[in-house]
Amino acid sequence: MLWVWYGLVLVATWNAVLRPSANIPITPYYLLMPFVGALMVSRSAWASRWFLWLALFGVYGLVVGTCYGVPVSMQAAQLLKYAQLTTFLGLLVWLGRIDPGSRHRLQRIVLALTATAFVIASIQQLTGLEFPTVVNEESSLWLNTFFFTPNDLALFLCGAFCLVLCSDNALWKKTLFFLAFIALNLRNDAKAAILASLLMIGMFALLLACRSLNIRPLIGLLTLVVLMPLSVVAMNDTIVKIGETEFDFIQLFQDPLNRLANLEPYDLGGSIFDRTDALIHSIEALKSNHWLGLGPAGSVHTLSLPNFELLTAKSLHNAIAEVLIEFGPAALMLAFILLRPYAQALLSKRPTPHQMGLMCFVAAAPLLSVSQSSGYISNYAFWLTAYLIWSPWSDRKTSAPFMLPTIAPYSPIPVDSRARAIH
Repeated sequence: MLWVWYGLVLVATWNAVLRPSANIPITPYYLLMPFVGALMVSRSAWASRWFLWLALFGVYGLVVGTCYGVPVSMQAAQLLKYAQLTTFLGLLVWLGRIDPGSRHRLQRIVLALTATAFVIASIQQLTGLEFPTVVNEESSLWLNTFFFTPNDLALFLCGAFCLVLCSDNALWKKTLFFLAFIALNLRNDAKAAILASLLMIGMFALLLACRSLNIRPLIGLLTLVVLMPLSVVAMNDTIVKIGETEFDFIQLFQDPLNRLANLEPYDLGGSIFDRTDALIHSIEALKSNHWLGLGPAGSVHTLSLPNFELLTAKSLHNAIAEVLIEFGPAALMLAFILLRPYAQALLSKRPTPHQMGLMCFVAAAPLLSVSQSSGYISNYAFWLTAYLIWSPWSDRKTSAPFMLPTIAPYSPIPVDSRARAIH
């Protein structure tokens, strides 16, 4: 029956194109999700705890959201999205616990999705092919393959890029993937994805340098943090062109940070301006609610208010900031739990491939989080890659599939137990 669960993972990653039509948000995964969650709870005490923590997290959000004045219907809709994502991640973890070969099989799914995305993109470029359920008013301008927007596609490919970068595959394979990745995202004008990939490469190079010098990644990262502001100041008004858009370094980095520090919105339309203003307005609302959070969908509700309304956007367009602002201290606790492996990686003298992948992923996380708005939550193809990055890898070399890292199968048996069994 394992093939049924892996089939469900594949169905979830194709969520956008498996809808009945572009105007109907119901998908096979959404219909099956409650039954999957119920089955996991009935068969695993671990799954019961998983969903209990989700329920407590959601109740906290409902309480602070109601106090802030967010409509209950908006909160319920947002919590449902979080529940659907949590169920998907729970399914991946559950597969790891019941199937020793789950990691390899999930890798194969990512490989298939990545290859399919590039194949369909090539066909769309040549023929203009479109899936009816992912067509929108601007779809003719981009190649979105089996995703709803090109940013959906770019986010997934960034996860795959991190896996490829930190793999033990040959350099020519990594280079080939990088060129294809850059070409497709340049075609789609996915600037955040391109910058995120460059950040990953820079972090990877830094980690290699730290390993060769036998210093901890934390020391190298702190050195880089000191040098980056100096570099930005040195570049000053140097123009950077990505796709059809031009930026200067002050506009791209320093000025938005100054605005955020002083809570001074631009009140201008545009990608960078609206993202900065959205964050400023949300911070002001969070401050008015005693820093307890705005509740699920609280940031969207805030930006719909007359005094906080943006010119060309309706949401934060920043997934990390959205969770932190909506759940406040509860989100900080979640971040502390999730970032513990990252902290351990920073303190390692010789980081493992898994730790290097984790550090590259976290380095690019701020840019990845601004690549989408609400679609970030339901981009299950991306979350599949994030799960593979976050879950421990093995350093042992096996026959890795094309353009994916070598990851040994997970074994639920502790090392000490195996040793006792041998003796």
